[in-house]
Amino acid sequence: MRFFAAYVLRFPHKRWSPFLLAGAGALLFDPTTASGAELQTRAGYLYGGGADFEIRRRLFVRAEYRGIFYNSPTYNLDALKGLDRFTHRAEPVVGFGYRF
Repeated sequence: MRFFAAYVLRFPHKRWSPFLLAGAGALLFDPTTASGAELQTRAGYLYGGGADFEIRRRLFVRAEYRGIFYNSPTYNLDALKGLDRFTHRAEPVVGFGYRF
């Protein structure tokens, strides 16, 4: 599970609107299959960018890339102790949106 807040900087144009984003938050790792593993939370840093492409007056297609930097979880297991590393998660996204 992820909880993030980000600032979005938009550069609006007539038919499309590129944007950049940056923020911070937390990732919650909850192992369910490993015995003895505990719930663990890690801080994360978010960055990204993309664009909204207008289809109709209120309907648009969004293409976006988000990257998250965070420290990998060890679940407080002795076998993983000291193996946490700074890592990166890439999240490309394409979707539709509607402006109210």
